[in-house]
Amino acid sequence: ASCTSNPNSACQNGVIDCSSGSGVCVNGTNKMNGTACTGGVCNVGMCTPCVAGASCTPANPCKTGNIVCSSGTPVCAETGNTATGSACPGGVCNTGSCVACSAGTACTGNPTQCKTGVISCSSGGPVCVDGANAADYTACTGGRCVSGSCCTGCTTSTPTCAPGDFSVSACGTGGVACRVCPSCPRGRIRTCDFGVCFCDF
Repeated sequence: ASCTSNPNSACQNGVIDCSSGSGVCVNGTNKMNGTACTGGVCNVGMCTPCVAGASCTPANPCKTGNIVCSSGTPVCAETGNTATGSACPGGVCNTGSCVACSAGTACTGNPTQCKTGVISCSSGGPVCVDGANAADYTACTGGRCVSGSCCTGCTTSTPTCAPGDFSVSACGTGGVACRVCPSCPRGRIRTCDFGVCFCDF
C-alpha cells in the first residue's frame, strides 16, 4: 500500500513495508523528474536545486534565456532575441544572430564629404557614418572643407576676411560660417585664402 511518511517523501513514493513485523512507510519508486521539491525539483529520486524562470545566458549570446526545471535539472532555454546592436563576440546582435562588425574602424562612403568615416554597429550591422572633421582645406565638391563643412564659392579677395577682422567669415553659398580669423604672432600678417584667414610665415 502507498503512504506519505517515508523519509524521502519529496522525491520518492512511499510504500508500506511489513518485514519488521509491523507496517513501516519506506521509500519506494522515484517520483517523476521535474516534480517540485523544496528549493528545486526531483531528479532520479533526489531534490536538485533549480529556480524556474530565473534569467540565464543561452549558448547563443544574441538570445535571452530563462531557467526551465521540467527535466529535473536546470536548463537555460531561449526566450527571445537580445536588443539589436548588443555586443557579441566579434560583432553585434541582429534579430538573434551575431553579425561581424568592428565599431570605430575607418571607412569610406559616409554621408558628409567633410567628415571622416567610421563604422557604427548600433543598427545591428556595419554602417559607415560621419566621424571627426576632415582636415581643413581638404577638397570637397565646389570648395574646401573647413571645420567639417564644405565651404563653396569662396574667394581670395581681402574683404572676405581682411587682416584685423576677427569675426566669423561668411564664406560661400548661403553665407555658411566657416572659420574665425585667427590671431597671428607678432610680425606675421593675416592673409585670405578660400575665404579664411591664414598667418603668413
